[in-house]
Amino acid sequence: MNEALSNTLYDEVHAIMIKELLTFFKKNLNDIESEVPYNFYGNRGSVDLVEYGAMNISGISHQYLRMYELESRIPRLEELIRKLKDRMEYFPRCFEKERGLPKLGEIHLFLVLLGTIENWKVVDKYLLNFKSAFTRINKIFPTDILSKTREPANDNFYAQIKRIWLVFFDPLKVRQLDTSVELFLRKGDRPFHRSSAFRYLESWSNSIDDLRSKLELIKPRFSDAKEFLQAYQRYVSSQD
Repeated sequence: MNEALSNTLYDEVHAIMIKELLTFFKKNLNDIESEVPYNFYGNRGSVDLVEYGAMNISGISHQYLRMYELESRIPRLEELIRKLKDRMEYFPRCFEKERGLPKLGEIHLFLVLLGTIENWKVVDKYLLNFKSAFTRINKIFPTDILSKTREPANDNFYAQIKRIWLVFFDPLKVRQLDTSVELFLRKGDRPFHRSSAFRYLESWSNSIDDLRSKLELIKPRFSDAKEFLQAYQRYVSSQD
């Protein structure tokens, strides 16, 4: 497969991922936006999907932001990690400023990879790189900043929690799901049901051995993007 055809394939699959995930979210969540741009003092880009909401926890308005970056492949690992760190650092601050929001209590960034062995092997090979980059970050703010998560250990401070997740996503499986029966989703809970359509790798503070054991359990079913696309197109054609 030449480079032009390869790029066309991955672009098409990326578009399918966004379409199917956006359709899934629209059925279950409010306030989902796609291709949301940001420009924070020259640090610019756009986030594939953005979810914003608020919950009331112990009488405190708890603001949360979830960003979803979708990738059909990982061509350059270092570039991907830099992009994710950029999104985590600058998008939330721009989002707060432009929309006149208080400091966010929780910021979650989901790296949503197409569920293929091709992508799985990259994660497996460079798991230490991901662990180093994705370790959870807590930021502490004084109590005079409102609407944040209360830090139980110290009533004089609030904590802003930052967390990065890695999800292997199967757009064909989520299209096949009967959402009225198989899905259980709450706005304050994890954004995806733990079905075979969404396979998480999380808890980056765990040891490499623990992460690798978890990774072995969530190995995807498609070998590569081409095999996925063929199966997806056959299924869509059968439903017409």
